Amino acid sequence: MVIGRKAWHIGPLSLCNRDTRDKMQRGGVASIDEDECLRWLAMKKSSSVLYICFGSMSKTDFSAAQLFEIAKALTASGQNFIWAVKNGEKTKGEDREEWLPEGFEKKMHGKDVLKIGVAVGAQEWSRHERKILVKKEEIENAITQLMVGEVAEGIRNRTKALKEMARRATEVEGSSYCDLNALLEDLRAIVYQLLEQDEHGLSEK
Repeated sequence: MVIGRKAWHIGPLSLCNRDTRDKMQRGGVASIDEDECLRWLAMKKSSSVLYICFGSMSKTDFSAAQLFEIAKALTASGQNFIWAVKNGEKTKGEDREEWLPEGFEKKMHGKDVLKIGVAVGAQEWSRHERKILVKKEEIENAITQLMVGEVAEGIRNRTKALKEMARRATEVEGSSYCDLNALLEDLRAIVYQLLEQDEHGLSEK
């Protein structure tokens, strides 16, 4: 459907900030030092670490049972990973250790990283949604497809292509850069037009 309205295609805005240190400070204080995390990543091969983060504004108030399944799948997958878990995902009245599989952190020490952040704007799922439990086997299979084999390579290649397109869009003279400037110019034109109308109205009085 064509509605005939002008659109300005701006984004991704996250690429406008090139200060890595500043971006690392977002999302609250984590239980692991950022420098320690970076040193750990530096020891890993390229494209060998899975990052899991369900976001702070999405409906990610998982049950303890679902978090338990995710943790089991990550352990069984044998993949290096960083898992960002909000405090809001501890589940009501529970400490995070209570939903982790027994010995999880000990097994992961020196191999994987468990990163605990803070809750921001977590939303509750409905009772019906919370009954849906994705089992360990399904999650492990998805992790394997994402990290190993031709399917994984295809995903990485498409992701790299999209990353490059996004980077070019936010560079000087890129599509997003130009659309942002066009939006600012249009807003200025509207302001000037309103000011002229006000001045014209005052002069008539």
